[in-house]
Amino acid sequence: MPNPAMERLTKDSSPEQTSLAPEELGYIAGVIDGEGTIGLRGSIKGRPHWYCPHIMIGNSNLEMLKFIQKLIGGRIYTRKFPDTNNKNCYTINWQSIADVDRILRLILPLLIVKRPQAELLLAWCEVHDVHISDTDIHAFFKEGLNKLNKKGRTDDAQSSDGQTE
Repeated sequence: MPNPAMERLTKDSSPEQTSLAPEELGYIAGVIDGEGTIGLRGSIKGRPHWYCPHIMIGNSNLEMLKFIQKLIGGRIYTRKFPDTNNKNCYTINWQSIADVDRILRLILPLLIVKRPQAELLLAWCEVHDVHISDTDIHAFFKEGLNKLNKKGRTDDAQSSDGQTE
């Protein structure tokens, strides 16, 4: 059942530009590094195994996401919080193998924090392209991406004296 608080704000959008300036690529990479998610969604419980690559950026600044959409396409959704004082949250998403592969290849040299996720997802795109149906291989990639994207505190975030490094 769709979440009534989530609505699609815009239709699929193809990029308006065919080539990007270095500063535009740097901007996109920086936003994805800081605000984005690079991952692999797995099957819903009880359904056959399927996997979908995705890149998502979430932010309360719709103009920023529209600017990125103008450069590299994507779908923008909005999530409203009617019973709270929270701002609307917007996300821009890419979920096709072709889009994810294209975007990651453009920004990979510029990624810092999310470079391991990008490299792993690009490797998955290559494996998926040769139509390997072994669910263990797909599960390996999904597990690796989940580990890289894990939220919360990790033990290596603090030094032995309790200070953040």
